[in-house]
Amino acid sequence: TAVTTSEPPLSVPSDAEVLFIGDDWTSGAGASAPSGGFAHRTAKLLGWDYQIDAVPGSGWAHSAPDVPGSMFLDRVIRMESGVAYAPDLVVISAQMVSPATPAEIRRLMRQTVSVLLDRTPDSVVAVVLPYGNARALGWCEPLESDRVLCVDTQGEQWLPEAERASYLA
Repeated sequence: TAVTTSEPPLSVPSDAEVLFIGDDWTSGAGASAPSGGFAHRTAKLLGWDYQIDAVPGSGWAHSAPDVPGSMFLDRVIRMESGVAYAPDLVVISAQMVSPATPAEIRRLMRQTVSVLLDRTPDSVVAVVLPYGNARALGWCEPLESDRVLCVDTQGEQWLPEAERASYLA
């Protein structure tokens, strides 16, 4: 099903400064090498200058077991703000598994994005939703605006059919 909109698509400069925030997937876990993960590959393919803030095992509602303060919101609060660091795009990749309740994840997702928008007033924020979690799209859609985009990895078929079962396992 094609999506139509009368609003212009969100865009960033071709030489964008990009910050990736996330967990295992953002760090490149599961790739043949960390540099083969989606964040590195996307940034290199598009010619972006980029930084990756990825802590495997972290998420919207929990820190990684051995890294206190690595929850997404904690990391966003500690970010520099203002002119010193002003990425054109911030990509937050949501975790696949969480011990938190859906209500808690939804609340922390919205709070994290809100703080991020305040800290980076000129940035576009892309929230990459967990594959196969249809509820996450509903949690993210209320955030969408001229500065926030929710990326539905399943709807956009990021994983080829033949690779889904082995990847998601």
